[in-house]
Amino acid sequence: MVTAFAFYAFASGGPSILEWIYPNELFPTEVRATAVGVAVGISRIGLMEGAIRSGRRAAGRIIRAAHREGPPRRR
Repeated sequence: MVTAFAFYAFASGGPSILEWIYPNELFPTEVRATAVGVAVGISRIGLMEGAIRSGRRAAGRIIRAAHREGPPRRR
């Protein structure tokens, strides 16, 4: 288990550190801020789309289940 964690830390940790170093040296602050804003905006659009699709899917399942059972019966 420790070996697997060490491999993961080496394989994932090294490249992720470079994600923070290189953009700071390569791009000016205005470009980085704009890119982050665009990425956040796109991710929020995707978040809304996922919520709408999952809500429609759940509603469809509930409606299909209600049609299978038929109307409620009076006693």
